[in-house]
Amino acid sequence: MQVLIGVALIAGAFVRLAALGGAIQMSMFYLGGWDGAWLALFGSTLIYAVVFLAIAVFGAGRILGLDRCIEQIEVSGQTPVERLSKLRYVLS
Repeated sequence: MQVLIGVALIAGAFVRLAALGGAIQMSMFYLGGWDGAWLALFGSTLIYAVVFLAIAVFGAGRILGLDRCIEQIEVSGQTPVERLSKLRYVLS
């Protein structure tokens, strides 16, 4: 799972889905390692989870990634986003 998240983020393909998976994973790491002390509330894993969420919100794959190319591919005169409406939430 970690490898797929990393490859998707590096390639810029399905960035929103990968970033959401990374944020969930980092949140689980944070909750698994938290000993209940309020002094250690903001650990690095929590900050990484917030960064992953920011990447997902802004859709960073459309800037320098493959998400833009995937959106523009035409198959039978339609783009994948036009054919599968749910794909819009993952790509754009």
